[in-house]
Amino acid sequence: MMYLRIMEKTVQSLPNSKLRAWEVLQKNLRKEPEQSACTVHIVQHHELFADEVCVLSRINQELNPRVLGRRWVLGNTCYVTEAGSVPVLYAWAFMNATTQAIKLKNHVDMHVDVWLAAGWAYIWDVWIAEAWRGQGIMLAAVTHIGNSLQARGCTGLMSLVNRNNAASRRAFHKADFCKAATVWHLRILGHDIVLGSYHPEKLE
Repeated sequence: MMYLRIMEKTVQSLPNSKLRAWEVLQKNLRKEPEQSACTVHIVQHHELFADEVCVLSRINQELNPRVLGRRWVLGNTCYVTEAGSVPVLYAWAFMNATTQAIKLKNHVDMHVDVWLAAGWAYIWDVWIAEAWRGQGIMLAAVTHIGNSLQARGCTGLMSLVNRNNAASRRAFHKADFCKAATVWHLRILGHDIVLGSYHPEKLE
């Protein structure tokens, strides 16, 4: 672990370079829809379509809506959570509706060697407006997404969470996700290198 921390600091000192550890979290879905408590009482969840992409900018002003259209083209679904009529969270999900495991990087914006099992869905790029964090909204959203995908035949959920993002890791663990593996993404002077891989049928 000490070696990895030294390596991480060394990489960060280089231009256009970074080293990230991603925890692969997963969960088998139960037969019955789940419920979760949330301290915000008026919460609604719904799917967002490509022609409504401007809504995402109300949650995260740093987004560039023009580059998000490709996600829908690749088969991703965008979910938005509202408190009252205010959009406070968005999340993306991709479901593998085929009969075999597939490479995630062909369907999402991730430079990692991770495979998604047949019938499973990948939840990613979850973002909560800063003023609404710490109120259980992420847990409620992830639960809703799981129920929605389960109704479409999904049997399990997976996500990748940055090891340094303690809040997201806590939320997923509260939603009964368990760590399956750790993969690394190394960028050196603009070049991407994947360290480690995860395949649900070929565990390392």
